Amino acid sequence: MNIWRKLTKLLLRNLLIVMENEPYERYQKSYQEYMGTLIQTLKK
Repeated sequence: MNIWRKLTKLLLRNLLIVMENEPYERYQKSYQEYMGTLIQTLKK
């Protein structure tokens, strides 16, 4: 599935940026938002 590749790439890119620049709380929030989006995408 193409969407999986896209989401994974997006997540990894965001993780790298976040890990370099953001404190852990912000990273956790970003991750939760990503998972929420993923779950919503799967439900459609």
